[in-house]
Amino acid sequence: MLLTIGMASANPAARPAAIGVSVLSLLAWNPMRLTGVGLDYGLDEDFARTRLLWLWDLANPLRRVGPLTLSGHMELAMGQTAPSPADLTLGLTPLLEWRWTNLSWAPFIETGLGANYISLTENRQRSLSTHFQFGEVLGIAMEYRDLKVGLRYQHLSNADMVLPNNGYNFYGAVLSYRY
Repeated sequence: MLLTIGMASANPAARPAAIGVSVLSLLAWNPMRLTGVGLDYGLDEDFARTRLLWLWDLANPLRRVGPLTLSGHMELAMGQTAPSPADLTLGLTPLLEWRWTNLSWAPFIETGLGANYISLTENRQRSLSTHFQFGEVLGIAMEYRDLKVGLRYQHLSNADMVLPNNGYNFYGAVLSYRY
């Protein structure tokens, strides 16, 4: 890790490689006890959002209801919303997954409600009034072995705690790997 920091300060062109090596080192060491990582990409009218996801499984299964199994994970997300100026985002969301108990290949539904921080409260005539935002997630996904691919809708707003509250409505895709 110290070597990569030295590489980045000595040669700014080596910064992306140094960051990549540092991230891979942390994933291999896994001090946060992650159970997976992922990427999330979404669009909202004039905005695009990209996030890196860190995942922690909850006690699985949480519950069985007839042919359905409820499982889930915590998702820590960090990324940015573009275009310029970039809006940095940080969110923590517990996600619940409803699956058919005996079908590992079947699509499943995921839902969640979490807390988010956004760095800009005003962006291209979109006013969100507060840095704190709730984030509701609804998605459909499929998992094959340890790889998950899905489609998601996420609404970010402050629930009208402070007006104006224009919010974001992101439609996008998620890709994650569990280990």
